[in-house]
Amino acid sequence: MPRGRKRPPSAAHGGSESPTSGRWANDECWRRIFSMDSDLEAFSRNPTHDNFAPLAFQPSAMTNCVNQRFLSY
Repeated sequence: MPRGRKRPPSAAHGGSESPTSGRWANDECWRRIFSMDSDLEAFSRNPTHDNFAPLAFQPSAMTNCVNQRFLSY
């Protein structure tokens, strides 16, 4: 636990069954917490299919012809 931070009470918001109850205990608790988030897009290895920003190798509609030739390796 970082110095100067107090451990949250275990009875807060659900007691010992709360999803954050073992957060400060050890690395096993951290692994358990982050394994629940494995399906989130922020932690996934595959990019989302509904991206709004184009990737660097995909020219957008606003790209001129010179830049399209440059970016098409």
